[in-house]
Amino acid sequence: NHEEGSRSPYQVTHVQADAEGTKREWPELLGIDVETAVSAIRTERPDLNVQVLDQDAMYTQDYVTERVRIFEDAESRTVARVPRVG
Repeated sequence: NHEEGSRSPYQVTHVQADAEGTKREWPELLGIDVETAVSAIRTERPDLNVQVLDQDAMYTQDYVTERVRIFEDAESRTVARVPRVG
């Protein structure tokens, strides 16, 4: 039992999806290890090209519907930003 107001770090409170219900972001992966995040996204959306980038890396601002970027905290090897399609 969870106390009132407490929340598991893996609990999804809101999931962004398109009109067909296809998942486009993974807030539940924030803070977990990168390898687990890559595996989870590839399992749910095998159609996507998953890229891992350092959270401070320079990257293009183009929007690509077949790509999701995972920004990594290099020190802890965890997901530093919510992964999103684009």
